[in-house]
Amino acid sequence: MSSSTCRNGKLDKLFFFCILLPIIFAIYYLKFSGNKIGKTDGIVWALTSLAYLWGILGFADSRGLLNANYVPKPYFKRGLTFIGLLTLSIGSYFSPAAKQMWADFNPLRPALTFEPFGDFSREIFPSIELGFAHLNEKAVEQLVVDEPDEAKVYRQRPQGSTIGVILHEVRKGDHYSLKVYSDGATSDSTGNPVRQLGLIRSNTKDLEQILKPSSYSFKAEADSSFALAYPELIFDFNALTRINQTQPINLTFELSRNGGSPLITTQVWQLRQLRDCPIGMRSQTVTKSGKVKEEVMNTTFFFSAYVNENHPLVERLVTEAISTGKVGSFSGYQGGRASVLRQMEAIWAALEGRNIRYSSITATTGSASFVQHVRLIEDTLHTSQANCVDGSILYASIARKVGLEPVLVITPGHCYVAIDYDNNLIALEMTMLGRRSFQEAVEWATHQSPDSIARNLVRFTRPSKNQRHFLIPIKECREFGIQPIPYSGK
Repeated sequence: MSSSTCRNGKLDKLFFFCILLPIIFAIYYLKFSGNKIGKTDGIVWALTSLAYLWGILGFADSRGLLNANYVPKPYFKRGLTFIGLLTLSIGSYFSPAAKQMWADFNPLRPALTFEPFGDFSREIFPSIELGFAHLNEKAVEQLVVDEPDEAKVYRQRPQGSTIGVILHEVRKGDHYSLKVYSDGATSDSTGNPVRQLGLIRSNTKDLEQILKPSSYSFKAEADSSFALAYPELIFDFNALTRINQTQPINLTFELSRNGGSPLITTQVWQLRQLRDCPIGMRSQTVTKSGKVKEEVMNTTFFFSAYVNENHPLVERLVTEAISTGKVGSFSGYQGGRASVLRQMEAIWAALEGRNIRYSSITATTGSASFVQHVRLIEDTLHTSQANCVDGSILYASIARKVGLEPVLVITPGHCYVAIDYDNNLIALEMTMLGRRSFQEAVEWATHQSPDSIARNLVRFTRPSKNQRHFLIPIKECREFGIQPIPYSGK
């Protein structure tokens, strides 16, 4: 075999090697890292392959593999090597895929860090999670507007959630995997608080995992120093209806980046009792610089979740209202204003028959938010006690069941109920139940009281920055997606 043939064989191997290597590398990167190649990537890979080929051939030529009689000049090999490295460097800088590669494997990049984050501090309100589980996506999009200075937000569910994490040093194309779950520190099947250290035992029926493992995988869309990520929370809703006492709960957060090992942290949060309704919350947001901003929000519209027209006891109250003789049947708005008033009086009489009396109990366990204790319908009927909110919620539940449109009326320190008739409100002061007549309660709430509809019409209808007078139409809340807190069956 001649030396020329041997050199040609070596040259064939060099050609094959220098062409195959960048192709294998490109296919591996695109196949297993989940990236998509673009026009810029293709050009860069082609130029890099040519530069690589040029460098290999130049090196082979300098070794006499191409021409045994050729004596290379001293700068030839160094020049070709420099050109090849320069091309690779330019490709790494301009190619999106190459930049992502360096982001994935850059040893100089800071280690993964994150912070657990809650929109309402470290608290979970079962009333919110139950009532807001099926929010109207389009309505939420109209109401939720991200401010220009707020950090990028990644939401698994368009309606959002209340628990997530703050991401640090995010790079475009980063692949994140987030998981959030709780331990089994909840109440048992009888509603009594229980404790369990560690993870839930699947064979223990009395210990329930309130927040099931909720996973969210996503790809970062842009570079940012800070970003927020919210998974879709998978709650055990049946268990939430049995939370009768505020208690601590352990939440575990797991986060990994670009397939790396997950970073795990566990925090103690507060699981509020079902009857805790936040009426003013310190809503938290994160700016692009990582600063956490707090804004106090009026959330009295959360009361609408306690209005439960589907409660089984409401059907019984409807029967009792008919048995008062005030009406023969409920017909909603079919009989005009006089008919509406008779139906309203029948409901009033049925509640009077239950001997329900005013009782001001609103205090609850301390919270980062402004919280009011709200009796559920079964609580009010069982104890025959109600404050202004409890009585209004009970009345609104029955009214909505019979086809009327109730409105909760909120004034500073007070609440009463009204029925919308032809865009005019017929109000009713529920704290007068058992002490005054139906007609007196209507006149007081509609016209005479300092908090009445007539005396505060402007405050109700003209929103302002420091507004303290609110109308909460239950119909609109249902259209928004706020659903009744379901009856637990107890």
